[in-house]
Amino acid sequence: MKTISLNGPWRMRKAGAARFYDVTVPTTVCTDLLANGLLEDPYYRDNEDAALLALRSDYEYSRTFTVPEDFLDADSVELVCHGIDTIADIHLNGALLFRADNMHRTWRTGVKAALHPGENAIRVCFHSAAEYAERLERENPVYKTSDTVDGFEQVRKAHCMYGWDWGVSHS
Repeated sequence: MKTISLNGPWRMRKAGAARFYDVTVPTTVCTDLLANGLLEDPYYRDNEDAALLALRSDYEYSRTFTVPEDFLDADSVELVCHGIDTIADIHLNGALLFRADNMHRTWRTGVKAALHPGENAIRVCFHSAAEYAERLERENPVYKTSDTVDGFEQVRKAHCMYGWDWGVSHS
């Protein structure tokens, strides 16, 4: 089996922003915001509030990668994603492959038809889990707690990552 690792250098930006920042995947949004001076230490004083506000935005990660021509001779080619947190649209060469909505699983999809020899582009758009949870709550109200984001129990994301347990989400 041949593989192409997509770990390593990527670019990220807040959705709609002009400027991209260099990052290294695997990573988290908070890690990248901190590393690029866009966020102060969320564990210091009341900086968690600013971090939680930043995580109500969407973020885009992208990179290019090279596919050797003989790589496409395989019967099937799959993109395998481990640990996508949580609500994300995955695009390959401009086409939407799938929408992830569960951080507790591996995502796998066939991509042979979407790839071509040479340079290819992947883009992952991460959507705010807090905004998503609150939308689900408005659409289908369930039990509420005052400790965190309304609707969090309807999202397949580690509940401690909403900031109520030990600190800010690292999604």
